[in-house]
Amino acid sequence: MIAKFTTGADRGRLGFPQAVAREFAFLESTFGFRQVKESTTLVRYESDRLFLNVFHGRGSYEIGLELGRLSRPEVHYRLPLMVSALAPSYAGRKEFQASSRDGVERCVTELARTLKRYCRAVLRGDAEALRKVEKAARVQSERVTLQAQFGAIIDLADQAWETKDFPRAKELYEKAEKALDTTRKRRLEYLSEK
Repeated sequence: MIAKFTTGADRGRLGFPQAVAREFAFLESTFGFRQVKESTTLVRYESDRLFLNVFHGRGSYEIGLELGRLSRPEVHYRLPLMVSALAPSYAGRKEFQASSRDGVERCVTELARTLKRYCRAVLRGDAEALRKVEKAARVQSERVTLQAQFGAIIDLADQAWETKDFPRAKELYEKAEKALDTTRKRRLEYLSEK
């Protein structure tokens, strides 16, 4: 059975678009964005070059945002990626989820505060800041691809390591070498020296 998500009156009671309009007003007053779309689960802003979608997941109730270039609408970047690229030491909340009006208010406020504090350069359309975000997205994509390609092999290698089947662990770590993290690289070095 396929799940159906409703975005009707029951979602309207959460006040998501109203909270976004209030907390993200700085986009219009400071950065030249204008609101171009509003629904119970999505508010979209655009500037001359960028778009920013603030969303409330229909099934997950996740509250988040994505930003991209109008010239490439299929490519967008979520807030945690942007913050990690522009403020790597940030250790704040990474995900927001709310299914109550109070929760929506808190999450939207924190989301706007985080965007305003760490992503001002991106909101201005600063080319260097956008390059940093794009580079972080490429690195993340490569990491995900490597994990998909080699994750099962690494899991088997870890099992062999834990059971002290070192020849098997070495063989498997070698197969997945380009996807190894620092700890596993050290294991492979140790096994290669034996």
